[in-house]
Amino acid sequence: MKEQFEALLERLESAISANDSKENILKKISKNILLIEEAIDEFDFFIFGDYDFHTDKATQINCNKVYIPQLYAKLLFQKKLYKFENHKLHATSQKFKDFCDRSWRR
Repeated sequence: MKEQFEALLERLESAISANDSKENILKKISKNILLIEEAIDEFDFFIFGDYDFHTDKATQINCNKVYIPQLYAKLLFQKKLYKFENHKLHATSQKFKDFCDRSWRR
């Protein structure tokens, strides 16, 4: 399981680093979000297609405690980054400042 997950993370990181859309930051982040969601789907298909997942408690714990949170942390980071960049590009300076203040308070 560990080897498959590390291979998945490696493919994801290389796909994200290959995504070099410098002309539009929002397109780049959107593509990163899609790549991470595809990786989550691939991992879900792998673990739920593997019958050992349901019977092996150690595998369940590792998936839920170690592997899956890493993918969702990447997804949440990219979504927050998208909101930040979107506000930076399209909001007025006061609305952007208010957005940043609200985000930091959370």
